[in-house]
Amino acid sequence: MKSRPRATPSDHGPRSSFGRETQSTPDVAALSRSFGRTPRLPRAAVFLGTGLACAVGLVGSLTRWQDAGAAYLLAGSVLYLVGSIVVTMLFNVPRNNALAALAPASAEGAQLWASYLAEWTAWNHVRTIASFAAAAVLTVALRLRA
Repeated sequence: MKSRPRATPSDHGPRSSFGRETQSTPDVAALSRSFGRTPRLPRAAVFLGTGLACAVGLVGSLTRWQDAGAAYLLAGSVLYLVGSIVVTMLFNVPRNNALAALAPASAEGAQLWASYLAEWTAWNHVRTIASFAAAAVLTVALRLRA
């Protein structure tokens, strides 16, 4: 059995700002196709349903500020609404739409892909951290109300 030489980071292309290996050639076509694969209604229901619940929680926390956990309910609701909903609408969706509108093999597609991967990933990290933080803070709010 022959052993293969070990790959080095330079064998796989550039690294993103997060230290992960990134593709040196754009895979715009594959990513554009993936935008349409996920059923929109279930995805939107979960995403916006949670946002609606947080909006209700935000109003509820302000109207019942004296209740135990109200400050945590307010903080968790704001974390989710701003960190997930607002970030998605302002930063991720426009990048997805711009990428989907380009021809995958075009020079514009390659140019957009160069910035897309790092920028989209950075904002996705913000969404992920904000969502986990919101879940933790909302859990504290529920425990204090119990």
